[in-house]
Amino acid sequence: MKATLQEVATALAGLTGEPHPLALPEQEE
Repeated sequence: MKATLQEVATALAGLTGEPHPLALPEQEE
């Protein structure tokens, strides 16, 4: 399975604690 750019961005945002341009609020999990 490959992580999408949005998933990667969300993960990075969680690790850094900062918002990420690709981490959109519209996430379907």
